[in-house]
Amino acid sequence: MSIRDDLPISTRDGTKIPSSTRWLSIGCGTADQELIAAREGLFESLDAIDVSRTALDKARRSAASSGITNISFIELDFNKIEPPAEPYDVIFMNMSLHHVKELDELLSRIHASLHPEGFLIIHEYIGPRQFQFTDRQLMIVRGLLQSLPEALRRDLTTGEVKQCYERRPVEYWNEVDPSEAIRSDLIVPMLAKYCDFVERIDYGGTILHLLLEHIIHNFDTSTEAHLTVLKLLCTFEDILIGVGALPSDFSLMALRKKKTPDAEMDERLIVPKLAGELDSENEFLQTELAKARSYIQTLESSRGWKLAQMIRRFLGRRW
Repeated sequence: MSIRDDLPISTRDGTKIPSSTRWLSIGCGTADQELIAAREGLFESLDAIDVSRTALDKARRSAASSGITNISFIELDFNKIEPPAEPYDVIFMNMSLHHVKELDELLSRIHASLHPEGFLIIHEYIGPRQFQFTDRQLMIVRGLLQSLPEALRRDLTTGEVKQCYERRPVEYWNEVDPSEAIRSDLIVPMLAKYCDFVERIDYGGTILHLLLEHIIHNFDTSTEAHLTVLKLLCTFEDILIGVGALPSDFSLMALRKKKTPDAEMDERLIVPKLAGELDSENEFLQTELAKARSYIQTLESSRGWKLAQMIRRFLGRRW
């Protein structure tokens, strides 16, 4: 019997995942999202696996303090999962799949672990592998940063005014974190081999992820001018993605298991998103950047903005 049959997960096409289900979470970490799902009654039971004992211990304490008893925490390298005796109705991965190098092997194991009518729910970074962001992204981020007041660009880690996003080379990531976004650009095509997409919600991050890194703390959303700038930046990214000038680097996806996986896929034939290669749409992008700069400059010169500056100076908080 379901914990709460009245609260299934519904997709836009009307497909529903009932709450009387058995879930597996792969790479749960401290299980923040899993605990929220438990409180919402989205599943009957859930096995949460992670390789970090420290993270699992914290998750267990959080579950106990919330009175949640229908989650089992298991210490396991998720690359080594084996099909269970009783298949899972839902398998969930939250920002863990982009750490997997052997995507085909893991997704094959996931496919074998799912019920024939089972669902795979993925929340992921699907942008350029090892954060080799394109020249186009860097150009847009640099232009937008130049349009912002210096006080909003103060880098939390350096104390300096942020001028651009630094694209670190592959060699850096190989040394610092070899698993970081190791095959992120292959996630979507590899998922399509094993599952059918029921729902896909791309929510951007292609620009904002780079632009706001280490400076988001400068924005006070209770200040109208700051909130207006954030809305403008979000709208600008939405426009670029909407017209096809940029892809979305982050996505939430619900997929249903295919009865039989598609034919073998040679990942060498999938062209990765790598740095470089500006194209003919740069003129459009430059025009949109100019509009953004003009808007922000107009905002800076407005009476409301100046008044906010005067109040902050009076309170001893300079921009």
